Parts: sequence; C-alpha cells; structure tokens
Amino acid sequence: MIQWFENLHPVLQALLATGFTWFVTALGAGLV
Repeated sequence: MIQWFENLHPVLQALLATGFTWFVTALGAGLV
C-alpha cells in the first residue's frame, strides 16, 4: 500500500493527502 502510494505522481499524492485530511476533519466535525 505504501509502495503503491510512493509510486504515484507527487501532485496526486498532495491531492490525496489534502482530501484525506479534509475528510477526517469533516468526519470529526460531524460527530460533534
């Protein structure tokens, strides 16, 4: 899984990281 992620395009990595962070934040806000 990690190796697959490292082989991705750097821009895609940044987008995925941003999307994941936003998703976790939205999830946390939704629980409150």
